[in-house]
Amino acid sequence: MTNPLSSIRVKANIVLDAIDPRIYGQNIEHMGRQVTGGLVADPGSKAPQDSRGFRLDVLEAIKNLNPPLLRWPGGCFADSYHWSDGIGTHRPKIPNRMWGRLLIGMLFGSPPSLLGPEEDNRFGTDEFIDLCRSVGAEPSLTASLGENDPEEAAGWIAYIRDRYGAGAVPIWSVGNEQWSTIEPGGCASKPRKYVERFHRFSKAMRNADPDIKLVASGGDALLFARWNEEIIKGIGEAMDLFSLHLYLPGWSPLRSHVGNSLGDYYAISAVGLALEEQIQQIEEMADRLLGKVLPIAVDEWNVQGSLRRFTDPYRTQREAIGVAGIIHAFHRQAKYVKTAAMFAMLNSAAPPLITTLDTLVRTPVFYVLRLYRQLSGKARVFSAAECPTVGVPKLLNLPQRSSVPLLDVSASLDEQRLTVFVINRHHQESLEAEIEVSDVNFSELVRIHTVAANGYQAANSNDQPEMVTERISEVEWNGHRVFPPYSVTAIVMEKSS
Repeated sequence: MTNPLSSIRVKANIVLDAIDPRIYGQNIEHMGRQVTGGLVADPGSKAPQDSRGFRLDVLEAIKNLNPPLLRWPGGCFADSYHWSDGIGTHRPKIPNRMWGRLLIGMLFGSPPSLLGPEEDNRFGTDEFIDLCRSVGAEPSLTASLGENDPEEAAGWIAYIRDRYGAGAVPIWSVGNEQWSTIEPGGCASKPRKYVERFHRFSKAMRNADPDIKLVASGGDALLFARWNEEIIKGIGEAMDLFSLHLYLPGWSPLRSHVGNSLGDYYAISAVGLALEEQIQQIEEMADRLLGKVLPIAVDEWNVQGSLRRFTDPYRTQREAIGVAGIIHAFHRQAKYVKTAAMFAMLNSAAPPLITTLDTLVRTPVFYVLRLYRQLSGKARVFSAAECPTVGVPKLLNLPQRSSVPLLDVSASLDEQRLTVFVINRHHQESLEAEIEVSDVNFSELVRIHTVAANGYQAANSNDQPEMVTERISEVEWNGHRVFPPYSVTAIVMEKSS
């Protein structure tokens, strides 16, 4: 090791914010191979299935991932979806109204698998709620604004209320990405139109179930600042959460290439910093306009470059390091971020799970997500690191940065344990740190959970399904730790009496 000794300080008595467990949620959308080929077996698949054709290996993996929240049916698909198509015994087979459109095909080019498969509606409301209950996740639904019909949304809420009880689905999005020009029936460039719609839909939806929480459609803080200002002013306290969707380093049809260079790796390793800056900008606007904290739902996020990655997903340790940094951003902004849902759980962007016709692979992202879901505490406590830094080049929507810390630290506490998460972004070298933990008594033996790899392009496959996985050891604590390159480590300290 050629780098100087780093230092990490953790003060367990300085509790900064509560961490909402719903920040570890996941998205499911009828796009690409997320539903058909993901949750639902392809025709001819030899994967284990139940009587409905739902894949049991996928269900078991989702249970192991243990997401606290699942969001469905999207995503852009939601604004073209009619919930009545997906209930009862006679369900229509129809074209994919969102992802099968000619315009969408022109934007996406020729993806490696079908972007908008025909929709047979076998996975509908009841199947979604059954999935949520099977894996212990809170369901979150997106009401369609595509037909501008509040009564359709209210009818959906009433169906769920009468079948499952009031509050069975606590959080509802009032449309999806209404700022987007490709959203079916959306309000692109017309924020006041969306404000008017939100109030009409809100009244009808709350009449069906007064206790639901409503999410308003916000946008990228840099690209849609005017939209966000109009939404915050026009809706204000009538919304319970403000939505932020962010795919980084970002994409556009004309400039979305992300390569495998070292510079691209470092840019992606620091994506959490860009997301954190956007959250802060939204909250500064909310404070100016409302004089209060605005709870945020980051209900779509991931590492994403070219549009083709929506059907040809990333699957390497590089994305896992970026994802860990985003989770640290959620921890640091826990005062504001109350829910989050990664897009997508299956076969899209940089997912935790990738399926083939017959097999399932857990990506490095899976093991990183599971690490935080299992070991994060309920409260964020003070942590800081002094460590070497690295310069990071501009990459698409990510800015150039002259000094990114190579160690990124987040510490959390609950009744039984303190957990210190450490990301080592260095592409080649291990980094040694002296770790000072104060104001908590813990046992001499600590558990070390590590997700590491032999390179940032390392990936799991059918032939090598555990090339990148979680390793667990127990050590006698001496206040020092060496963190492998491009790794995520959790140091778990059990409290002693």
